[in-house]
Amino acid sequence: MSDLEITPVGKTVTAIFNGKVIAKSNKALNLVEGAYKPAIYFPKEDINMDLLSSTEKSTFCPRKGDASYWTISDGSKTSEDAAWAYEDPSQEAAQPLKGHIAFYNFVVKVE
Repeated sequence: MSDLEITPVGKTVTAIFNGKVIAKSNKALNLVEGAYKPAIYFPKEDINMDLLSSTEKSTFCPRKGDASYWTISDGSKTSEDAAWAYEDPSQEAAQPLKGHIAFYNFVVKVE
């Protein structure tokens, strides 16, 4: 069994930041990895990218590769490095994540 389990969410999910919908998709993916809480990854085309700006932050995961980060700002509230993505996943198991972004659940509510 792989350390990563990536499956379609199977329903429409919405990401809300500061009371505003910033993403809505019926093509989102659910990532389960070890003991971590599941993460929902939204396709970039279903995200209001006008509210996100890329940052210099980068981290590395041996299972998924290098992560890039984005700050979310709606004009009245800003949250630094609140979204991340594996733009070029290093492992075959993580390839479905390409083109998807996830949000920290303490910043963005996913329904």
